[in-house]
Amino acid sequence: VYKRQPLANSGGATIPVSEISWTARDGDIPSGSFGGSTNQLLASFTSSTRVLDRHSFSYANRNIHDAGTYNGQVTYTWSAP
Repeated sequence: VYKRQPLANSGGATIPVSEISWTARDGDIPSGSFGGSTNQLLASFTSSTRVLDRHSFSYANRNIHDAGTYNGQVTYTWSAP
């Protein structure tokens, strides 16, 4: 599960995180894109497993946004029964 906030610049302009996708290198967490919800299940496993993955993130560039440096944070949460 991840929690997210929009990317923001120092002028207060934002880019929704739903415009960000990722490509998985190792595939434990499949490639995908962030949805519009606050929490999104990215993967589940039926038994104990070691998870290792590397992601490359991309911006969809669907909309025009103000120029600037945008920063954001995504927090991944792991839980076990």
